[in-house]
Formats: sequence, structure tokens, C-alpha cells
Amino acid sequence: MKKILLVMALAFILPNASSAIADGHGKVARKYYKEREREDRKFYEKQEREERKFHEKQEKEAKKHREKMEREARKRDKERHRKDGKLPQDWRRRVEKGKHIDDDIFVQLEPVPRDITVPLPPLPPGVSYKQIEGEIIKIDDTNRKILDVLKKTGLPLPPIPPIPHLR
Repeated sequence: MKKILLVMALAFILPNASSAIADGHGKVARKYYKEREREDRKFYEKQEREERKFHEKQEKEAKKHREKMEREARKRDKERHRKDGKLPQDWRRRVEKGKHIDDDIFVQLEPVPRDITVPLPPLPPGVSYKQIEGEIIKIDDTNRKILDVLKKTGLPLPPIPPIPHLR
């Protein structure tokens, strides 16, 4: 008899417990986990934004530092290679076709005026004309190799356009 009562009591208690969980106690847990998930998502999004700001700030500072160092290096190079604005005595010997220009001469090069370069043939990319004390140098800008040396007096004349025949 005791066994029957025990079985009946268990049968009565277990269905009520499972129905109670199904009727509302599970909803509370799901609501809690969804809320927790939202909070976690907000936390990680905020953390990601802060990291992005930090990295952007670091990149800006690094860029400023690089630019400052480049300016100082250019200034040092000019000061180191400038000798009272004068070229070395043997500069003509060192400026020959096929040689590479030294730094002390390179800093003294100036761009060639447009009216002089117009009659000259067009240059490929990475090649330019520079002038130094009456001479024009055709130079490869990537490696500072001298491709040709011209004197201002020895420049080719621009082609003369044909004269139309009058009839």
C-alpha cells in the first residue's frame, strides 16, 4: 500500500513540476540570457570603438613623427652637402653620362625652365631634366643615374613648321 501511495504521489507531483517549468519558469531564464547577451554585445562594441580610436590616435602620432623625422633628415642633408652654396671643384668630372650623381652635387641641381624643355623630346616617367651651372642633365630620378649631359648652347632647335604653299 505504501508503494502504491508513493507511486501515486510521484505521479501527481512530477507532471505538475514539468508543467510549471513549461508555463513560465523557462521564460524567465530565456529573458535573462537575452538581456545578458545584449549587455555583452554593448560591452564588446564599446570596447571595439575604444580600441579603434586608440589605434587611429597612434597612427596619427606615428605619421606626425615620420613627417618630422623626414623634414629633419632633409634639412640635415642640405646642411651637410651644402658648402657655402658652392659646387665641388671637380663637379664637371663627376657629372658624366652613365655615372651616378653624388649627394653634394644632387642638392645643387635645379629644375629646368619650361621654355627650354619644350623643344626637347618628351621624357618617360621617372626621368627628368635638371640644370647646374649652364649644363642640363637628363637624370633617372629613381637611382640618380645620369642618362645624358647637354649644354644650354648645344640644345637642339625646335622643328620649323612647313610653310604652306600659297596658290
